[in-house]
Amino acid sequence: MTPIYKIFSRFFIYPAFFIFLWGSFSIFIFDAESSPAFAEEETFQVTRVDISGIRVTNPEWVIDYLAIDFPATLTKKQIDLMAKKLLTTAVFSRVEANVVPNELNPKEFTLEFKVEEKWTLIPVIRGAYGGGTPLQVIGMYDTHVLGRLWTLGAESRKYGSSPAGYVLWAKAPRWLDGKHVVGFELWRDRRRRDFFNDQSDLYGFVNTNAAMFKGYVLFPFSDISSSLWLSSNWQFGSTVQIRKEYPTTFEFTESEITQSPPKKIVLSDRESVESKVLFNLVYDTIYVNNIEMDGYRFVFKEGPLFTKTNTYQLFETEGFFYLLKDSKFGHNWNLALHYFLGGSSVETVSNQFFLGGFDSVRGVPDSWLYGTHVFNTNVEVRKMLLKARYIWIQTATFYDYGTTGKSWSKLFKNDASSVGIGIRFMIPQVYRLMFRIDYAWSLEKPNRQGINAGLNQLFEPYAPLSSGL
Repeated sequence: MTPIYKIFSRFFIYPAFFIFLWGSFSIFIFDAESSPAFAEEETFQVTRVDISGIRVTNPEWVIDYLAIDFPATLTKKQIDLMAKKLLTTAVFSRVEANVVPNELNPKEFTLEFKVEEKWTLIPVIRGAYGGGTPLQVIGMYDTHVLGRLWTLGAESRKYGSSPAGYVLWAKAPRWLDGKHVVGFELWRDRRRRDFFNDQSDLYGFVNTNAAMFKGYVLFPFSDISSSLWLSSNWQFGSTVQIRKEYPTTFEFTESEITQSPPKKIVLSDRESVESKVLFNLVYDTIYVNNIEMDGYRFVFKEGPLFTKTNTYQLFETEGFFYLLKDSKFGHNWNLALHYFLGGSSVETVSNQFFLGGFDSVRGVPDSWLYGTHVFNTNVEVRKMLLKARYIWIQTATFYDYGTTGKSWSKLFKNDASSVGIGIRFMIPQVYRLMFRIDYAWSLEKPNRQGINAGLNQLFEPYAPLSSGL
C-alpha cells in the first residue's frame, strides 16, 4: 500500500516545487535582460498604434489588452511579444507587427499591426465520438462580442440515447490586460454512465440528471503584490459551483440480475443540492499560434464541498506542457503533454471521476474506469504536414494512460492505457474549426480498439467553457 503522503508528494509537492523553481528562473532571466548589460538593444518611442485588417475588433480593447501607455518606450523583443499575445487570443489567424517613423518627428514611431481576424461567431452543429458514445451538439457562440474578447454562448448537448441537456455561458478569458478571467455557466446535464463487470461486459448503467450554476474569477498576483518572484504569469481566484442532483438509480442490462450495483457509488432516490467553493492557483506561459502551442500551464484547485448534512474535500490539479520545434523543412514538430490528478471524499455519482475513450483514454469504452481518485496523462507528438492559407494539416502519434481508485493508496490498482495515430484538419480563418480523427489500440487488450473523432484536440489548455480552467 502506498502511503498518501508519497502519492501527494509525487504528484503535487514535486511538480509544485518544479513550477516554483522554473518560475523563479524565468523571472530572473527577464530581470537580467532588463539590466544594463542588455541596454544596447534598440528602443522605439511609440506614440500611437495603427491596426489594419480589423472588422470586428475594438482598437481601444487592443491597447488596453496590450497595456500600452503612450508614449511607450519599446524594444523589438517587446513588440514581438505583443504580436504573440494577440495571436494567443485565438481571434486572429495572423499578426504582423512593425514600427514606422512618424513623418513630423522621425524620433517618434507608430506601432503598426497587420492582422487577419478569424470568424468568431460560430453556429455549432457538430458531433463527436469516443469509446462507443456519440455526442451531438447544436448551438451558437461568439468569442469576440463587441470586439472585446467576451464569449457568449448556448449549446444543446445529447450523449447517446440520453435526453438532451444544455449549457449557457458568458466568459472573459483574457479580461483587462489579459491576466484576468471571469465567467459564468448554467448547465442542465443529462448523461448515461455505463458500468462493466470483471469480464469486461456491460451489465448496467446510471442516467444522471442535474442542474448546475458555476462562476469563477482569476486575478494576477501583481494586483496585490509587487514581489519579484510573483510574476504576472501567476493567477489566483476561486470557483463557486451549486449543483442540484435529481434522483439516480442503477439499471441492469440483463433481465436476470446476476450482479450487484457498483460499489463505492452513492445513489439517491431524492433530490439533493451540493455547493463547492474551490481556491484556484494558475501558472501560465502558453503561446498559441492557431493549433501550434509553446509553453506550459498548471492549474491547482482545492476546497470544500457542502451538502445538507456533511462537508467534504475536493482536490484537482491539471497541467499542460508544449514544446514547439521548427525544422529546416518548415514541418514543425509539437510535443504536447497533459496530466490530470484529482481526489474527492464524497462518493456520489457527480463526484466520481470517469475515464474512457470519449475524453481521456482513447481506444477503451467511455466510462470504462471510475473512482473518487484519478490520474490521467496524455502524450502526443504532433507534426505539421501542411500550412496553406486556408488549411493546416497536422498528424499525431499518442499515448494515453488513466487510473482510478477509491483512495490514494488504491489509485494504481485499476488502470488502462492505449497508443494510436491521428490526423487533424484546421481552417485558420474560423475559430476552433479543426476536425480530428484518432485511432487507438488498448495496450492491455490489443483486440480492443476504436475511433475517437470530433472537433479540436482531445486536451486543450483553453476552451470556451471552463473545463480547462
